[in-house]
Amino acid sequence: MLVGKLDILLLTAEPIFGDGLVGAVDEDPQDPVIGADFDQNLLDSIRFSLDLCRRHGILVMSGLMLSPATDDWDYVQTIPAKLQETGLHIPNYICLESPFPGTPYFQRLAGDPRNVFLPNALLRDFNGYTLVVRPERESVNDFVDQYKWVLDATYTKLRKARKLVEDLPQLFASGVWESGMVDIVHQCFAGYTLPCPGRTYLAASDVPPPECAQVPFRTDDFDSDDQHHAIMDPYRVTDEEGRVLPHWTHPTRLFERNGRISEQALRFVEVV
Repeated sequence: MLVGKLDILLLTAEPIFGDGLVGAVDEDPQDPVIGADFDQNLLDSIRFSLDLCRRHGILVMSGLMLSPATDDWDYVQTIPAKLQETGLHIPNYICLESPFPGTPYFQRLAGDPRNVFLPNALLRDFNGYTLVVRPERESVNDFVDQYKWVLDATYTKLRKARKLVEDLPQLFASGVWESGMVDIVHQCFAGYTLPCPGRTYLAASDVPPPECAQVPFRTDDFDSDDQHHAIMDPYRVTDEEGRVLPHWTHPTRLFERNGRISEQALRFVEVV
């Protein structure tokens, strides 16, 4: 957590950009590691830090993550106002908490007897922008609607204009004009784009990513239909009840800590 620690931000940015072009800040307002709600004291601290960064020519770029375990409508509906109050205005992204397979967090949820995952979730759904875990404080449909609402309410032309009006005078006055130019390009030509038509934001039913249609394999590249489907079909992570499939919780270790191929992997190759 870098908010309020300008010396670290300056050290982070300087080796890359010389004058300190971009500093990264990731804040989860209700993260238990922080140990505090997103109250007025924290808002004031973030505002002070962002102003200080701008005066030093640092363009702060930050993302925002919603958690199905802790967030509800009472919190989500305050996000646009709090972003404006802090002076951040526009986060680089607003994503969903996603327990990636293989991580300790995924393993903990996989062992939860409540079957907290959504049914028939595919590996490609664990991307940070598709809901894969059942919300604890809202229904699935309500949580998705709230996510879509905060996207629409945050990424508006008016809010982008407000961000530039606040950022640019201080960034240019600092002498680091590159930071201001990056800000302009990001707000006017890059950044958030309209969602793909047909998106459900739900595991098992969301629109496949465009990369799925760009894999350079043809049917005749495989020895059989079974081999084709085994490699090309989406990998399922959960079953119809939301239970994690066994091979995701008991994977085959491919490499040992020293980088050598594991005995498990060698035995698997011999069988194949």
